[in-house]
Formats: sequence, structure tokens, C-alpha cells
Amino acid sequence: MTKKLTSRDMLFIGMMLFGMFFGAGNLIFPVFVGQQAGTSYWPALIGFLISGVGLPLLGVAAIGITKTDGVFTLAQKVNRCTPMCLRFCCTCVLDPYSRCRGWHPFRFPLG
Repeated sequence: MTKKLTSRDMLFIGMMLFGMFFGAGNLIFPVFVGQQAGTSYWPALIGFLISGVGLPLLGVAAIGITKTDGVFTLAQKVNRCTPMCLRFCCTCVLDPYSRCRGWHPFRFPLG
């Protein structure tokens, strides 16, 4: 990217990254982890910071440093098969969860 970002562009990018990383999970989950950890507070905090903050920032930094268009292009640098395998594995892992959410009201009736 040869164009210098204006302060308006940086503000929009910062707001988008904040909205992408700070969701309900990052608001509710740390409190739940702290409650469940009990006396093991520091290991739980370190684990959450690594998985909830460190890895997402590392992903954004990897795409920014390599100046690729996204994860698919970044994975193509390994070999041609890696992006397809990554997409297949993510689909196999995440698709059943998105399908099961629709049945949630029928499995746990209210009232």
C-alpha cells in the first residue's frame, strides 16, 4: 500500500478493529472465567490474554506486515493446498454449530 492513511481513515480502521474484537464474549466471558478460576486467577488471566487478545492481534499483524488481502492469500504463501485445507477444516468445525443453534428453542423449551 503506497497511499498514506489520513487521520479519518485511521479512526475508521480503529473503530472497525475495536468493533470486531470487542464483542459480548469479551465483555461477559472474562468475568465468567474469573469466577470459575477461583484461586487460580493469574493462570486464567494469562490464558485469556493469550487466546482472547494475543492471537487475534497476531493475526491482524501478520496480514498487515505481509500486506496480503486476507487469510486465504496469506495461506497461499505456504503452498497451494493450504488455503483449501484451512477452509475445509474451518467449515467442518464451524458448520455444525451454526446448524445446531436453530434447534436450541426446541431442545430447551421455556416455561
